[in-house]
Amino acid sequence: MYNNKTKSKALLSDADVAAHLEALVELLEEKKAIDLASLDLRQRSTVADYFVVGGANSRPHGQALVGTVHQYAKEKDLQVYSLEGQGDGTWILIDLGFLVVHIMQEEERRFYNLEELWSHAEASH
Repeated sequence: MYNNKTKSKALLSDADVAAHLEALVELLEEKKAIDLASLDLRQRSTVADYFVVGGANSRPHGQALVGTVHQYAKEKDLQVYSLEGQGDGTWILIDLGFLVVHIMQEEERRFYNLEELWSHAEASH
């Protein structure tokens, strides 16, 4: 559960976090995110509860994927703490506090290999 009270609009329950994660993964799948993976960081890091990592086949595709996450956050009244990389579009990150979504072009995803970097985290999806 994301519980940094200095950043959080409202404390989310584990069930809320799980529901938002599931909904966002489903939305990204519908928008054809490539090789979508979610990494459970709850027992491993205080950065976030989850990372969601997905690929995009072009800059506009990546921007559309992140736009979907941003729209979801707005509709659900979730705080967006950071939105990085939209200009370049090779690695776009949107931080919702409890969940950080990384949308990457294939080359960047291979190079940075977040799934391997965070291999101690429990991968799902």
